[in-house]
Amino acid sequence: MMSGVCRERSGFITAAALLLLVFGTVGIVLGLVLLLASLDVLASGGKVVISGQTITIHEADRLAGWSVLYLVTNAIEVVAGYFLWNARKIGGVLAAIGVVASVFLWSLPVPGIPGTTYVVVAGAIMAYSVVVVVLLGLGWDVLK
Repeated sequence: MMSGVCRERSGFITAAALLLLVFGTVGIVLGLVLLLASLDVLASGGKVVISGQTITIHEADRLAGWSVLYLVTNAIEVVAGYFLWNARKIGGVLAAIGVVASVFLWSLPVPGIPGTTYVVVAGAIMAYSVVVVVLLGLGWDVLK
Protein backbone atom coordinates (compact mmCIF):
# COMPACT_ATOMS: atom_id res chain seq x y z
CA MET A 1 0.00 0.00 0.00
CA MET A 2 1.17 3.53 -0.73
CA SER A 3 1.79 5.97 2.10
CA GLY A 4 -0.56 8.69 3.28
CA VAL A 5 -3.95 9.28 1.73
CA CYS A 6 -3.11 7.56 -1.56
CA ARG A 7 -4.38 4.00 -1.68
CA GLU A 8 -3.19 1.23 -3.91
CA ARG A 9 -4.65 1.64 -7.38
CA SER A 10 -4.66 -0.51 -10.46
CA GLY A 11 -2.96 0.36 -13.72
CA PHE A 12 -6.40 1.03 -15.22
CA ILE A 13 -7.15 3.68 -12.61
CA THR A 14 -3.67 5.17 -12.95
CA ALA A 15 -4.15 5.45 -16.73
CA ALA A 16 -7.61 7.01 -16.29
CA ALA A 17 -6.25 9.49 -13.73
CA LEU A 18 -3.40 10.53 -16.02
CA LEU A 19 -5.73 10.92 -19.01
CA LEU A 20 -8.12 13.05 -16.97
CA LEU A 21 -5.31 15.22 -15.63
CA VAL A 22 -3.70 15.75 -19.05
CA PHE A 23 -6.88 16.22 -21.11
CA GLY A 24 -8.45 18.32 -18.36
CA THR A 25 -5.44 20.64 -18.22
CA VAL A 26 -5.28 20.97 -22.01
CA GLY A 27 -9.04 21.63 -22.05
CA ILE A 28 -8.67 24.37 -19.45
CA VAL A 29 -6.02 26.07 -21.60
CA LEU A 30 -8.20 25.75 -24.74
CA GLY A 31 -11.25 26.99 -22.85
CA LEU A 32 -9.34 30.02 -21.55
CA VAL A 33 -8.05 30.89 -25.03
CA LEU A 34 -11.55 30.71 -26.51
CA LEU A 35 -13.06 32.63 -23.59
CA LEU A 36 -10.46 35.41 -23.86
CA ALA A 37 -10.97 35.63 -27.63
CA SER A 38 -14.73 35.89 -27.23
CA LEU A 39 -14.39 38.50 -24.48
CA ASP A 40 -12.05 40.47 -26.75
CA VAL A 41 -14.72 40.52 -29.45
CA LEU A 42 -17.42 41.52 -26.96
CA ALA A 43 -15.24 44.28 -25.46
CA SER A 44 -14.20 45.74 -28.80
CA GLY A 45 -17.56 45.30 -30.49
CA GLY A 46 -15.70 44.07 -33.54
CA LYS A 47 -14.49 40.84 -35.03
CA VAL A 48 -11.63 38.48 -34.25
CA VAL A 49 -10.15 35.65 -36.30
CA ILE A 50 -9.69 32.30 -34.57
CA SER A 51 -8.15 29.45 -36.57
CA GLY A 52 -8.98 31.24 -39.81
CA GLN A 53 -12.64 31.85 -38.84
CA THR A 54 -14.03 35.28 -38.19
CA ILE A 55 -16.06 35.54 -35.01
CA THR A 56 -18.57 38.36 -34.88
CA ILE A 57 -20.05 39.97 -31.80
CA HIS A 58 -23.21 37.89 -32.35
CA GLU A 59 -21.27 34.64 -32.10
CA ALA A 60 -18.94 35.79 -29.33
CA ASP A 61 -21.59 35.60 -26.62
CA ARG A 62 -22.34 31.98 -27.54
CA LEU A 63 -18.63 31.18 -27.60
CA ALA A 64 -18.13 32.81 -24.19
CA GLY A 65 -20.93 30.74 -22.66
CA TRP A 66 -19.65 27.54 -24.27
CA SER A 67 -16.12 28.28 -23.07
CA VAL A 68 -17.24 28.79 -19.46
CA LEU A 69 -19.11 25.47 -19.51
CA TYR A 70 -16.08 23.78 -21.06
CA LEU A 71 -13.82 25.25 -18.37
CA VAL A 72 -16.11 23.84 -15.69
CA THR A 73 -16.20 20.35 -17.24
CA ASN A 74 -12.41 20.31 -17.54
CA ALA A 75 -11.99 21.49 -13.97
CA ILE A 76 -14.24 18.59 -12.92
CA GLU A 77 -12.02 16.21 -14.91
CA VAL A 78 -8.84 17.53 -13.25
CA VAL A 79 -10.39 17.11 -9.80
CA ALA A 80 -11.57 13.63 -10.81
CA GLY A 81 -8.02 12.76 -11.90
CA TYR A 82 -6.71 13.86 -8.53
CA PHE A 83 -9.23 11.70 -6.63
CA LEU A 84 -8.63 8.73 -8.92
CA TRP A 85 -4.89 9.08 -8.34
CA ASN A 86 -5.74 8.61 -4.67
CA ALA A 87 -8.00 5.62 -5.56
CA ARG A 88 -11.16 7.39 -4.40
CA LYS A 89 -14.53 6.35 -5.80
CA ILE A 90 -15.69 9.99 -5.92
CA GLY A 91 -13.05 10.45 -8.64
CA GLY A 92 -14.78 7.84 -10.78
CA VAL A 93 -18.14 9.54 -10.31
CA LEU A 94 -16.69 12.96 -11.15
CA ALA A 95 -14.86 11.49 -14.15
CA ALA A 96 -18.10 10.07 -15.52
CA ILE A 97 -19.84 13.43 -15.06
CA GLY A 98 -16.94 15.28 -16.67
CA VAL A 99 -16.60 13.10 -19.76
CA VAL A 100 -20.37 12.99 -20.35
CA ALA A 101 -20.47 16.79 -20.08
CA SER A 102 -17.53 17.10 -22.50
CA VAL A 103 -19.20 14.79 -25.02
CA PHE A 104 -22.40 16.82 -24.74
CA LEU A 105 -20.59 20.14 -25.20
CA TRP A 106 -18.62 18.89 -28.21
CA SER A 107 -21.83 17.63 -29.80
CA LEU A 108 -22.90 21.28 -30.06
CA PRO A 109 -21.58 23.53 -32.82
CA VAL A 110 -18.79 25.74 -31.50
CA PRO A 111 -18.38 29.18 -33.11
CA GLY A 112 -14.79 29.91 -34.07
CA ILE A 113 -13.67 26.35 -34.70
CA PRO A 114 -13.55 25.45 -38.41
CA GLY A 115 -15.36 22.30 -39.56
CA THR A 116 -12.36 20.03 -40.08
CA THR A 117 -10.69 21.07 -36.84
CA TYR A 118 -14.00 20.62 -35.02
CA VAL A 119 -14.41 17.08 -36.36
CA VAL A 120 -10.87 16.11 -35.31
CA VAL A 121 -11.14 17.64 -31.82
CA ALA A 122 -14.68 16.34 -31.22
CA GLY A 123 -13.62 12.87 -32.42
CA ALA A 124 -10.62 12.89 -30.09
CA ILE A 125 -12.86 13.95 -27.17
CA MET A 126 -15.32 11.15 -27.95
CA ALA A 127 -12.53 8.53 -28.18
CA TYR A 128 -10.91 9.83 -24.99
CA SER A 129 -14.25 9.66 -23.17
CA VAL A 130 -14.84 6.05 -24.21
CA VAL A 131 -11.32 5.07 -23.11
CA VAL A 132 -11.76 6.76 -19.70
CA VAL A 133 -15.11 5.03 -19.12
CA VAL A 134 -13.66 1.63 -20.08
CA LEU A 135 -10.64 2.16 -17.79
CA LEU A 136 -12.95 3.16 -14.94
CA GLY A 137 -15.05 0.05 -15.49
CA LEU A 138 -11.99 -2.20 -15.47
CA GLY A 139 -10.52 -0.65 -12.33
CA TRP A 140 -13.67 0.25 -10.37
CA ASP A 141 -13.31 -2.56 -7.83
CA VAL A 142 -10.07 -1.09 -6.37
CA LEU A 143 -11.61 2.31 -5.63
CA LYS A 144 -12.50 3.06 -2.00
